[in-house]
Amino acid sequence: MNKHVLLMALFVVVFIRFTTLDDYALTDTTEARYGEVARVMVKTGQWLMPQLVPGEPFWAKPPLSFWQGAASIKLLGVSEFALRLPPFINMLGVLALTYLFSRTFGSTNRGILAALITASTATGILVSGAVMTDHAMLLGTTLSFYSFWMLANERGKIWAYLFTAGLVVAFLAKGPIAIVMSLVPVCLWISLRKKWIRVWELFPVSGCIAMFTMLALPWFLIAENITPGYLHYYFVGEHIYRYLIPGWEGDLYGNAHEQPYGKIWLFGFAAFLPWTIVMAALFLKKVSLWQLPTLKVTSTYTDASLTLYLLLWLFWPLIFFSLSSNILHTYVLTGLPAFGILAAMYLGPRLNPLSIAAISVILPVTLLVTMPLGLGKRLETSSQKSSLDYVGNHWPDAEVVYTGSIPHSARFYSRGDAQFEENLFDIKSRLSSNRTQVVFVKTGIQFKHDSPLVSIPELKSRRFQGYILKPVKTSKVRYTDGLHRMSISGAADTQGDYSM
Repeated sequence: MNKHVLLMALFVVVFIRFTTLDDYALTDTTEARYGEVARVMVKTGQWLMPQLVPGEPFWAKPPLSFWQGAASIKLLGVSEFALRLPPFINMLGVLALTYLFSRTFGSTNRGILAALITASTATGILVSGAVMTDHAMLLGTTLSFYSFWMLANERGKIWAYLFTAGLVVAFLAKGPIAIVMSLVPVCLWISLRKKWIRVWELFPVSGCIAMFTMLALPWFLIAENITPGYLHYYFVGEHIYRYLIPGWEGDLYGNAHEQPYGKIWLFGFAAFLPWTIVMAALFLKKVSLWQLPTLKVTSTYTDASLTLYLLLWLFWPLIFFSLSSNILHTYVLTGLPAFGILAAMYLGPRLNPLSIAAISVILPVTLLVTMPLGLGKRLETSSQKSSLDYVGNHWPDAEVVYTGSIPHSARFYSRGDAQFEENLFDIKSRLSSNRTQVVFVKTGIQFKHDSPLVSIPELKSRRFQGYILKPVKTSKVRYTDGLHRMSISGAADTQGDYSM
């Protein structure tokens, strides 16, 4: 297999993703929410307890990914690039570990191929530039899986501590679910291979437990001490209730994403595109996916043992979340490196390097080409960036107010200046302000009687309509259909009947 062709393809995939990190706005709700937590962390100087709104603790996730985002903001300033750089760097770490794993028990070419397949999947491209917490967890779980296999092959006890370090990283990024995703496949493999005694001899249990306790647990205890109730909400609510109760309504920061049981398998198929289609095509040609080529390795265990380990690593998230209806497509993520390694083992001898390279650049090139052709604008419909930029360009000193709800992207792109009023009645108290007031009202809200709100057609979006707040003398205007419009030039036409 031509190593240089694979290396060039890998470079193209990684380079395209890097150059598109700041091509589009932070989208609601996930990216903008976590980006705002990192921004508030820097602004307030409160690095211990994450906050979405200054003074209010954010209990949804542990702090590691927020620390990374905040450190990047501190270094580079507030921007999409600064917030997406940590996931990109974490993904580079995942690719490096995937390469090392596959190279150690295969070959250099196979290691490059495994990294290339991992990087070019739909999920690999998404996570390497998305502001969320999953990328830090993935780095931790990948380190743990790689380190345990090295330990099991008697490469030294240092790998036990690296295994524990991976658990610490994953736990501080995502909490207990990261431990479930890591430890269960490992324990299943030990049980199926009947290696408990040997692993016990190799593993410095007390030292690793002490290491995990000292590094991973203190933050959670401190968080409970300064914000009582955190441990119950996060460990019981966010994990047990979310997993067991369909449509769980206790989420303080959103809604449970209820899906049909078993849909995680469809998420898995989509997550590993385009390679799942390639594997399916080979399967339809009656080539068994499990007849993996013989690996030339020096290992304590057989190749079948390695294959079993990788299959458990890959399929455990799918099996586990088949029993829950509250799922997201990212829940398959921890199995991504295992998929890349297995796919490299299977496809390497069956496809030529040019075919592999061509397949690997399909999604990155599609992203690069479609971003300026409309994908970027499409993504920005899920963000308030363009609306707030418009307000800033035409009314630099205006106060921005949202009613009904305030999107996370509004907080982020206003640098926390956007204000919130529960309903339109509360807007009347702002009539005495000397500053221009730009009010965003949720689409679909009807006005009756008089209204001091004058709509701005340029600020109409899928979720909100923007208005200028100003007094309206109804004795001189007859409203007919609830719309009073003003263009940006200031010329007004009266067509409506408002009330607040």
